[in-house]
Amino acid sequence: MVSVSIGIVLASMVLSGQLAGAAMFTLHNQSDFAVLRVYAAPDDDRGRPWDANEDSLNVAPLLPNEQRRFNVRAPGECMFDIRVMWSNGFLQDFIDRNLCEDSHVVIDGGLGALILNQSDAPIESVRIGPSDEASWGPERLGDEPVGPGAVFAVVVEDRNRDCTFDIRLRTGEGEDARYGQNLCDDAIIEFDGEELSVDDDASLPVDPALDLVLGETFRDCGDWGCPWMVVVDGGTFERGSEERDDETPVTEVTVPGPFAVGQFEVSVGQFEEFASDTGHDGGTGCYVKQGSRWRWTNGLNWRNPGFDQDAEHPVVCVNWGDAIAYTKWLAEKTGMPYRLPTEVEAELLARASATNFEGSGKANCRNCGGRSNGKGTSPVGRFRSDRLGLYGVFGNAAEWVQDCYQSGYGNAPRDGSAWSPPSCERRVVRGGCWSTRAEKLRAPGRDHRESDHRNSCVGFRVVRGIEL
Repeated sequence: MVSVSIGIVLASMVLSGQLAGAAMFTLHNQSDFAVLRVYAAPDDDRGRPWDANEDSLNVAPLLPNEQRRFNVRAPGECMFDIRVMWSNGFLQDFIDRNLCEDSHVVIDGGLGALILNQSDAPIESVRIGPSDEASWGPERLGDEPVGPGAVFAVVVEDRNRDCTFDIRLRTGEGEDARYGQNLCDDAIIEFDGEELSVDDDASLPVDPALDLVLGETFRDCGDWGCPWMVVVDGGTFERGSEERDDETPVTEVTVPGPFAVGQFEVSVGQFEEFASDTGHDGGTGCYVKQGSRWRWTNGLNWRNPGFDQDAEHPVVCVNWGDAIAYTKWLAEKTGMPYRLPTEVEAELLARASATNFEGSGKANCRNCGGRSNGKGTSPVGRFRSDRLGLYGVFGNAAEWVQDCYQSGYGNAPRDGSAWSPPSCERRVVRGGCWSTRAEKLRAPGRDHRESDHRNSCVGFRVVRGIEL
């Protein structure tokens, strides 16, 4: 890890070319990459930091300890917006920074892209996803199209991943798909509209009303309560294993498809939207881990599961009824058939994520070697997605499914539906969590809890049906 301090002076350029009223900040480069560009302007001038301003542009990589000075207007102004771009393609923004009070700006590396719209049409949609994954990634623009001549930035991911991404830009006239774009070598995407083509995905639309195709990501509404969904296909496979009695008999099952599944576990922020809208009672107690044992603790719930969380962490300390209530609320809110996954759907998805997690850093579990490493949940999407474009299928938060638990598959349906007898005390939980040992994160692995059980290990994700 390279640690470089780059002193940068911000000042006003007067007509005589003299410097006046300088504001200064020190940029601490703690990444492994050279800084390519720095944009900075007073925060009351929103256009300046995002445009390629020659006064604040250095097109060559900065060398260790090299000093650069940039001039901007507003002598004596303290509040600045700063954007940093460096050679691996990442852009990092620092908004409303008071440089009079804190002149130290620390960057740590990452991945991103700067998109220049050089066409005559507004860009309506930008999706970016890793090239080795079956997804273009979530929508990267806001509600308004980006007009001709605009320069805008998108942050893609943490720096600890591959460089190669697929990029899709759409206008009302067609799309421009860039496959295998190496954002570490070239993070500037010039869109001129000359290579527009009609969407010719290999997969035919599976939802004509929404023009959805396999691998597509979408949301049915734009606020916190609506999760990102990924369109996946069904399939036939051998469910279960001979390793545990409750995973037998191994049987051939078929999951109808396509269907859509939550790209991430339902987050605290999304559940908060639901709870605020409905007044749902999330309980006043939860099982939390104390030392090596799990103990019921009064006063804890999904808002406070016994460790620090923010809105982007998966919601935990929710029971099966809480999860069902959320899916019913989401279905009513969107008019779409949201529900929990069936157990056989969960195993189908798990088989696309299964790997050797021990020490791999690929999930949040007790000995997976990740940054959280068994200390509590991490934000959804922190670790790399699987080949279907799903995040956190293993580890982080275990996930409720629809099915009632039975100690084996002797009576389980083989058509992808849930096993739901008239009465049920225990429900199936899949995927393991932040406290689960890596060797237990297996595709056929299953656990169970009482339906009213709340635990800081257990959350959920959602599924939505797609009608052909």
